[in-house]
Amino acid sequence: MFQMLANLPMTQITSFFGIVLVLIFFVTSSDSGSLVVASITPGGKLDAPIPRRVFLATMEGLIAAALLVGSGAS
Repeated sequence: MFQMLANLPMTQITSFFGIVLVLIFFVTSSDSGSLVVASITPGGKLDAPIPRRVFLATMEGLIAAALLVGSGAS
């Protein structure tokens, strides 16, 4: 993505917006995933408790961070 944006005018601005859009995509996807898992775990209850969603989202973030850190190890 950044190689493509380097060929366009205003590279720094478009790169910044690219990073923001990717961040929004990941946060939205994580929130949606947390909602689905929180709804499935109590047997399909539609109103999942907020603490459960926060816990699941936090665990997803920690697992993602561990995978990012661990993948760089040789």
